[in-house]
Amino acid sequence: MDTPHRTVTIPRSLFGFSIFYGGMVCIAGVLGNKQVALGPLAVEAGIFAFLLLVVTSSAIAELHGPSIATRLVRIGFVPLIASIILAEIVLLVPASPDMDPARADAFALMMSGTPRIWLGGIVAYGISQTLNVTIFSWLKGREGNSLLWFRAG
Repeated sequence: MDTPHRTVTIPRSLFGFSIFYGGMVCIAGVLGNKQVALGPLAVEAGIFAFLLLVVTSSAIAELHGPSIATRLVRIGFVPLIASIILAEIVLLVPASPDMDPARADAFALMMSGTPRIWLGGIVAYGISQTLNVTIFSWLKGREGNSLLWFRAG
């Protein structure tokens, strides 16, 4: 007896946003290794990827609903945690003897701080993205499209 094959389709915009979202989740931890000056403020460069995550999750909530955006935020923990584990594995594997020792040392120096940054990033990611989807969806439900300029800006 054959069982019917069920095909699940995903809207093209959601697929594209999801790929972009996963990439930004992963790169935020790497960028967090650099501190940048924004006028008098010193911030981790990972903030730029986090800002793109806020915009992306807001767009997904606007186009596909808050439940889809919340699900994507939860799924975003997977590449974040996988990146931490992979970084740890790569740090444990010895560098090739052909690799320039200065580059190997620089890589180890830069990446050895990354898991600490990413562990803090997990908390920041979970709280900020959940609040973003919740607050902006609440505003949409309360105000309808009258605050679209605020949610989009």
